[in-house]
Order: sequence, then C-alpha cells, then structure tokens
Amino acid sequence: MVPESVQRAWQALDEKKKLKISRGLAKRQPQIFAHWVEAAGLRSFRQESLLNRKAGTASRFDGALFKAAQGALAADVLVAYFTELDPEVNEEYLAMLKGAGNEEEATRIGIYVQLATEYKEWPLLDLYLATALWMGEIDESELDTIKNQATEA
Repeated sequence: MVPESVQRAWQALDEKKKLKISRGLAKRQPQIFAHWVEAAGLRSFRQESLLNRKAGTASRFDGALFKAAQGALAADVLVAYFTELDPEVNEEYLAMLKGAGNEEEATRIGIYVQLATEYKEWPLLDLYLATALWMGEIDESELDTIKNQATEA
C-alpha cells in the first residue's frame, strides 16, 4: 500500500514534473514504463500521446500508479526515478549515511532534515522525502518532523 504522503506529494506536482518523470522512465527504464502503460490500460494509445501524457492518459497514468500491484508499481517508478534518472539528492543521502557510520532511524531522519534544508527549493523534495521514508520503513508521520526541523534550521 502506498502511503498517503507519497500520493499527496505526487498529486501536488505540476504536470511538467510528472511529464519529466514519465519521459525519463520511457527512455531509460522502458520495462517499468511499459508496466505502467499496461497497468493504466493504455497499450492501444499512440506512443506520442503516452510520452506527452495527452489524450486523457495523464489521469489514467496517475490512477494506475498507486493502485497497480498493491503499490509495487509506484515503488518501482519512484525508486527508479530518484536513483537512476535524478540521483543527486539520493547519492548525497547515501554518502552522508555512509559517513555517519550507522543506519539507525534517528540518523536517517537527521540526514533527511539536512537534505530538506539544503534542497528546500527543489520541486521534487516532498515526493523524494515521502518516498524515502516509505522505502526506509519509517513512519510517514516523521515527514512533518523533518519538515519542521528543516524550517527551523
């Protein structure tokens, strides 16, 4: 099941950001994109419509993202995007985690606070943090803690 925080962050993205994610996946992760197309029931649509999220495909893509395979599709799409297509923040997280010498939840949350402070203008920050907490099996309520601490910093 996809946490509400991830769904809200996706819905809050403007269409240009969603388009960038979709096109990036189609180009660099075609298997994941094909699975997304299949889950959305869009196989009969022209490739151009799919890549541009046109002709009614955007709402169907968005609807399928969180429902398909009990959220596994959303995990695949978002993890692929943040680790392969736009990896800068995630790579910095991994380097900070390695430098910290432990992977305890408090350490990870502290690193997320640092990243939230450093990348506060990044339009995908909320989606990245919500996804990272979900994948790291940290309660989504910690997202508010991270945001509050980043604001205070």
